Amino acid sequence: MKRPICLFILCFLALCINAQQTYKNIDLIIKGNLIPLADNGYEKEMNSASVTPYLRNYIPSIEIGLNNTYFFDFRYRVLLSEKQIETSLSGNPLSLNTKTTARHRCYSYSVAGGYNVLKNHPRHVAKIALVAGIVQNRTENCENNTASNNYFFQIGSEISYRYFPWKHFGFGASYEFSYANAYNKDPFISCFNLNINLRF
Repeated sequence: MKRPICLFILCFLALCINAQQTYKNIDLIIKGNLIPLADNGYEKEMNSASVTPYLRNYIPSIEIGLNNTYFFDFRYRVLLSEKQIETSLSGNPLSLNTKTTARHRCYSYSVAGGYNVLKNHPRHVAKIALVAGIVQNRTENCENNTASNNYFFQIGSEISYRYFPWKHFGFGASYEFSYANAYNKDPFISCFNLNINLRF
C-alpha cells in the first residue's frame, strides 16, 4: 500500500509546482463523499461483508482546479471488503463457534483529470473526466498469517456536476464507470455519489 500512496503524493506535488508556474487562478478543493460505497455493482466472492473499512471512503479527496477549466482529483477508495467465516459446532448445543479464516479487500488509487464545460460560470462545475489509477487486490489468510497482493491498471471516465452557492462551499453529484481487469468477478467499477466541497 505504501508504494501507490508515495506515487500519489509525488504526482500531486509535481502538479502543484507546475500549476503555480503556469496558471494564475488556482483552486484547492477538498471533496467529501456522502455515500461510503465506491463500487455499487461488485460481485461477492466471500460469504460476509466487513463494514468498517468502507468508512475510509469518507476520507476526502483533494482536487486542484486551474482557471475553473481543468481539474485534477486525487482520491483513495475502498472498492470492496469481505471476509470468509466458518461455523462449527461447539460443546454447547445451543451455540456455534465462528472464526474468520480469510479477508479480501480491494483499494483504488486514482486520478480524475477533467474539463469543465461551464468554465465561464464560476458557481458551476460540469465536468467530464478521464479516470486512471491502480487497483490493489489484497487477500489475507488468517490461519497462517500470510497475505498476497495483486495490482491492476484502472481506466475509466466520470461525469459530475457541482454548484457553489457560496464562494468556498458547494455540493454536487458524480458518476464514475471504470474497468480494472480481473480485480473482481465483475471487473467493471460503477459508482454514483453525492458530495460536499470546500474551495480555497
